[in-house]
Amino acid sequence: EAISVLKSGIIALEAGLAVDAGGSTHDEAKHVSEGLIPAMGIAREATDELEMVVAVDLWPVPAYQKMLYIL
Repeated sequence: EAISVLKSGIIALEAGLAVDAGGSTHDEAKHVSEGLIPAMGIAREATDELEMVVAVDLWPVPAYQKMLYIL
């Protein structure tokens, strides 16, 4: 299920990035606030869930644990 949610979040994010939000800074900020940030949240939640179940050697990006506690 998390993979389906992640795919949905990615699709929503790609669709949001393809939209021309308008010429003003206000319009662009509103687009990011209402469209891109929620899509990023969906993808992030699914990614966090998947990170807990995928083996470390198969995970293609640095895990939060490694980024936070590198000595």
